[in-house]
Amino acid sequence: MSEKEILYLKEIIDKVVEDAFKRINYAYQHHREKEKNEDVGPGEGEIATRLIFPKYANNGIRISEQELRFAFVEAFNASQDVEDANLFYSVETPTEKQYTGFTKGKPMAVKDSDMDGRSGEFDLVIFNDKHERVCLIEFKANNAGKSEHEKDLLKLKEEGNGRLCYFIEVLRSYSGTNTIGSLKNKFRLNNEEGKTIIRCFALEGESRAKEQKGEDISKLFMKQFIRSGCDKDLIFMNLYEGGLKKT
Repeated sequence: MSEKEILYLKEIIDKVVEDAFKRINYAYQHHREKEKNEDVGPGEGEIATRLIFPKYANNGIRISEQELRFAFVEAFNASQDVEDANLFYSVETPTEKQYTGFTKGKPMAVKDSDMDGRSGEFDLVIFNDKHERVCLIEFKANNAGKSEHEKDLLKLKEEGNGRLCYFIEVLRSYSGTNTIGSLKNKFRLNNEEGKTIIRCFALEGESRAKEQKGEDISKLFMKQFIRSGCDKDLIFMNLYEGGLKKT
């Protein structure tokens, strides 16, 4: 993709992520199984969703990456009504490379023909109007384990050259520096340069807050990858082959 195409696509996907967060937040506040509010419908505009958070047998609310993925797809489809990019998507998309160590051991891409490996999957892939992969996306929920982050970020690192890569996570809430520190360490895995864009949303905000409300906490991780005083888009572009060169 050209510089202009990458920046335009990033602008679209960033907006889709923001709208997906609004949708999943609205659903969490108003659409829970067996908690019907007669005065609340599916919402309108950028918060419109028919997503419901289901419950377990013990009446606890299930929060998973599935709700996040479908909120993203709703927002993505809505974006195509107003954008002229003519984008498409696939789910559980097979990787182009083979990998090993996903069930035990250290995850790695198979680079030797003598090594046994298998294809992985991307949660969601965006395609251009030529049906070429242009954006790879992984979803995660609830501060999953180190290995779960490591293998997903590895796939994005290995197959992200010339493409946008997003790792998007949803949490019920976060407990200040403890949760943020834990996530920062995981987000660094296979993402030392910050090529993969990290977005994270807490449905109840910070657990210690008096008024709990949904909060986009992506900004708490951004400084990890961006040098102070530099334009984040220029640094972002510099990570791509043929991208803008920072001066």
